Amino acid sequence: MSRKKKEVALKASGYIPNRFWVLLPSAVSSFLGQDKRKEKNGVLTTAVEPTEDESPSYRSWLLPLYAVLMLGGFLFSMMTTPDNDKANYPEYGNHSVCAQEGVVYRFAVHPLYNPRRLFSVFIRMMDKINSQACGFKVRLVASRNYQSFEARTRQNDFEITLSNPSQALQAVKHGYRIIGKMGDDSQFCGIIFARRDSGITDIADLKGKILAFPSPTALAATMMPLYYLHNRGLDIKDTDIHFVGSQESVIMNVVLGNADVGATWPMPWQLLMRERPEFNNILKILWKTPPLVNNAILVRDDMPEKDARIIMDALVDLVNSPDGREILHEFTLSHFERCTIDTYQPVVNFMKDYVSTFPKELSVLQP
Repeated sequence: MSRKKKEVALKASGYIPNRFWVLLPSAVSSFLGQDKRKEKNGVLTTAVEPTEDESPSYRSWLLPLYAVLMLGGFLFSMMTTPDNDKANYPEYGNHSVCAQEGVVYRFAVHPLYNPRRLFSVFIRMMDKINSQACGFKVRLVASRNYQSFEARTRQNDFEITLSNPSQALQAVKHGYRIIGKMGDDSQFCGIIFARRDSGITDIADLKGKILAFPSPTALAATMMPLYYLHNRGLDIKDTDIHFVGSQESVIMNVVLGNADVGATWPMPWQLLMRERPEFNNILKILWKTPPLVNNAILVRDDMPEKDARIIMDALVDLVNSPDGREILHEFTLSHFERCTIDTYQPVVNFMKDYVSTFPKELSVLQP
């Protein structure tokens, strides 16, 4: 694949170089191991920031030192030095209306989008919550990928999460409770798509093809499409499955011909088609799965009920103001609504069927 094509796909899939690396000379960037682009069997995957155990120890001091020498005290004053894993998860949010803010709640969103897009879309929602909060504020947290989001949820690292339904059911087992959800359940379905010039018209045409998915634990964009295809006669073992890290990576891999078929769900699909209308002439939707219950809002069990109620009130109230409706429009969503775990019984039933459907040798597909 040409360098130019790789750069296009990486840009769409959320590859954002560290701000210091952007300014360093290329020779130093190479020495420090800057190039985080990855390609597996010709399929691009989303780049991630290196963790402490992935980089030689000298990088931990050489990069900040060089940045200070090059950029001076101004940029140095903007740096934060969180410890260990949290250095990989930037957090943002405005102050609350109270003079005494009290606690800070970390609001983590599962990888609906790449981190750059996630912050551009969700930061205004954090501001709306903080405008109504008293005694606390919320900060938006980005996870590198599905796996890191799920691991930190199991460790109770977040006070609030927006999780897909299968993640939500797992989080309930680890000290969280469901207080609400995104509306528009009819939009929580899987989209299976290909290039218009692919020649694919029937499920039988998928035999021997490369299928791209974001992650094994993506409910609408992986599990529901796989279950749909299996029930219509496709033997998953006859395909070449690649997990490429994000919804946008899936779409871009199909656009560039690195994968024959991709799967996503309406929210990222509609947003990207709105931003890149030329993709409508390149891609076609082959099939849509039946819908399930949409993404859940959860809070940790130790959050006071009054704070949880303020947060959910702010989300439900978005539909009642012009700027709130603008935020919802960015999500391609009509509203948020209150609910409990009982709302997700259809997902419980689906997960039982899904896990029992695929043979154990395909354990990579198991959530």
